[in-house]
Amino acid sequence: MLTAFGGALYLQVSYPRYEFILFAKCQNMTSAQLFYDMGEGFTEKNSAHYHWMDAKEYQKVSFALPSGTVEGLRLDPFEKRGSIEIKKAYVRQDNGSMRDFELAEQLIPANDLKTEPSEEKGVLFNSTQTSSDPIIIFKLDEPLDGLSFEGFTFHEWSMDASVIFLAMAPLIWSLTRKNNYPYKGSILFRLGEKKVTLENGDSYSRKPRKCYRDAPQDILFKAKERIEKGEKWKSVLTEIFKEKHGWLLQIITSDLRNQFLKERKPKANDLILDIGAGWGQFSIPLAKTNRICSLEPTPERLDMVKCIATQEKVSNNMYFVGTDYLDTEFESKFDLILCIGVLEWVGSFRDDAEPMELQLSFLKKARKELKPKGKMIIGIENRIGLKYLMGAVDDHTGLPHISYLEYGSARKRYSEKTKEELRCFTYGMEEYNKMLTRAGFANIQFFVALPDYKLPVKIFAIEKNECSFNQFILEGNVIKEHNGLDGSDLPNQSSLDSTYKALASMNVAHHFGPSFYIEAS
Repeated sequence: MLTAFGGALYLQVSYPRYEFILFAKCQNMTSAQLFYDMGEGFTEKNSAHYHWMDAKEYQKVSFALPSGTVEGLRLDPFEKRGSIEIKKAYVRQDNGSMRDFELAEQLIPANDLKTEPSEEKGVLFNSTQTSSDPIIIFKLDEPLDGLSFEGFTFHEWSMDASVIFLAMAPLIWSLTRKNNYPYKGSILFRLGEKKVTLENGDSYSRKPRKCYRDAPQDILFKAKERIEKGEKWKSVLTEIFKEKHGWLLQIITSDLRNQFLKERKPKANDLILDIGAGWGQFSIPLAKTNRICSLEPTPERLDMVKCIATQEKVSNNMYFVGTDYLDTEFESKFDLILCIGVLEWVGSFRDDAEPMELQLSFLKKARKELKPKGKMIIGIENRIGLKYLMGAVDDHTGLPHISYLEYGSARKRYSEKTKEELRCFTYGMEEYNKMLTRAGFANIQFFVALPDYKLPVKIFAIEKNECSFNQFILEGNVIKEHNGLDGSDLPNQSSLDSTYKALASMNVAHHFGPSFYIEAS
């Protein structure tokens, strides 16, 4: 009955939504971040991003503000140094009313920003040479809340309450018998001394030291804007990537990407951590039946995951975390941790230890953050994959005849060729087994994925060093392999097929497959 009374009150009371709108142009084609204070101060949780596109033209920048009381607004207009010219700024309510900001009085620069009048009767904000985190505070005359009882009548409220109660009676009865919200819950983690709690659909991120990028930032921002306006995400990405990024488009959109998890489907209602969630290829399908924590340190990719999840109507079963996994100490424990195409890169974006040490620390950490019966799934290349031994370029460096060498030899040859330090490493099956054992995993099973784990056509389990991959080859079957860097055909496919047959006749071809899935618990 209380629910009916509350619903009737909601019909009588309005709680408007606001939109913050800015007309500005920025010298830097980088990200701006708007923070809105919901009574907790300015936090990453309550913020939104915008990417400046054209330094010569004014842009209309719009940020939807959440329902509730907004006590303050802060704009971080660009990273470190630059300039921004603001022509107009206002808050618009959903009933059409607007509150303009007095540019000279209500826009307060901070952190080494200085102001001067602009030619367009606006305000120009310039950073100083020492600026590190420029900020513009938008001073509110009063909080944005607008709770209104206008038009409230007791008679209409009581009538609405009666109708709602009668309509909800069957639902209320069913809810007392069965829990219809199996995916509700919080995610808890620490970043140093900072403790973060995320509820369903929440996000938290901070600027990465380094991160992996597989597409230009401006392309992703444009794609996100189109998707948010209602265009289907697959159609948008197909149009944008088809011509110049066809291989990436396949990895993002192909149903094969999820093949392993289709064959070894997680239990419904599992709490899953997807490390390096990328474009959400695993997170979003899994969120239809599970709670998913998508961890993706690259800001524009995390924004894309959130955008697609919203369109697919699964964001309420997800948590979005934009941090480095090794910096993020989860207090929540997971039923499943996904590490697909991530382990090899762990040493590339940190320099506080040797790559192999960082990879081992990564695995030890994952083991501690699993529930007692939880498991980890890894997708990764095989350093002694036959195609690499026969001259195919490495998927990560783009160079041949390096990745299959032993750790020290690979580093030496890479340094000789590039004058840089090699920090991205893959291994063979025995090496992965030893590393996972050292990390504390007791049950480890390997699967050969062909043509690779990125887009697996066939997956073969390896049990007690026996694998049906050998028989598959001896029966004359062939799976065409490709260059893992761009998806192009290999020029020596016939030589690969012939050599595979020789290895299969010795029952060892599975040791030389191009990549593995690994299940560890």
